[in-house]
Amino acid sequence: MCINGICQIVGCDHELGSTAKEDNCGVCNGDGSSCRLVRGHYKSQLSTSKREDTVIVIPYGSRHVRLVLKGPDHLYLETKTLQGQKGENSLSTAGSYHIENTTVDFQEFPDKEILRMA
Repeated sequence: MCINGICQIVGCDHELGSTAKEDNCGVCNGDGSSCRLVRGHYKSQLSTSKREDTVIVIPYGSRHVRLVLKGPDHLYLETKTLQGQKGENSLSTAGSYHIENTTVDFQEFPDKEILRMA
């Protein structure tokens, strides 16, 4: 932050001159122990009678999300606000999308699709 031409750093604690930083969990001056890493694999069980499948529900407040969809399936994103309003998004082309209050980066490759949220 610069005031009258004099610049000082501001930490996540909003103090001038502070070097406080957020940890990977988003906690100011945290040690990274208040969140958990989730990894897993899911094999689709779709049939002709069941065309959609909920693979994962990403909890509110999640950070550094990366999903990789391999094979011929297509990634389809359903969102829900804290007020309960639902939205549906079919990401058809690679690029950055602003969905609700989150930026989603979507990449397409011949053998997979990748979705990232910061």
